[in-house]
Formats: sequence, C-alpha cells, structure tokens
Amino acid sequence: MTLEPRSIGSGATLASALRLMTSYSIHHIPVVDLGELVGVLSDRDIAVVQSIRGVDLDKTIVAHAMTEHVHCTSPNDSVRSVVARMADQKVSCAVITTGKAVVGIFTTADALEMLAHYLPA
Repeated sequence: MTLEPRSIGSGATLASALRLMTSYSIHHIPVVDLGELVGVLSDRDIAVVQSIRGVDLDKTIVAHAMTEHVHCTSPNDSVRSVVARMADQKVSCAVITTGKAVVGIFTTADALEMLAHYLPA
C-alpha cells in the first residue's frame, strides 16, 4: 500500500497526469477536488483516450477519462477482504479513505508484492 499517494485534480490535463505518473512510476492516481475523492485515473485510461484520433492530451482534462465509481476501502479492512473485493469486482486498485479523504492506495502490484514476500522460496 502507498500511504498519502500523489493525487491530481479533475480539471488538470491528461498530459500533466501522465507526466506525474511517469515521474513517480505509478499506474493509478486518485482524483481529488477540494480535499474529496472524486475518481481515479489509470495509465490505461490515458492510453485509451490517447488512442482516439485527434485527441490532444494537453487539452483533455482528467474528468473526461477518470473512473468516477472508485473502489474505496477503510484502513481497518483486512488485506484479505480488500483483495477479495478487488478480484470480485475486477478492479486493479482500491483507494483507502477515511471519510472523504484519501489516505492510501492499494494496487494489484501491491498485492503481488505481498504474495511474493509470503510465498515460500
């Protein structure tokens, strides 16, 4: 899990989101407006938009590509329950929230890292 993950506003451009993701080697970024989670953006979302002919990432805003229905979970939820819900809902990340504030993000990469750590050699 990444505590206090980088976030971006829904009015930012996809080009700026892509630069942020690239510079920090991240694949998911919570979208936060006025301190509240409003969506999540993945590098895959950006790639889909980028594949549309004529789309300019410098002129397209995050709100047009983000997923609004975010899989959220509490910091108190067990890893087992978070991973089970992610698998059931076929999502690649869960945003950890306290109230409406983002406190972390847990991705499939985090789950695989944990699995690799706990499996016998």
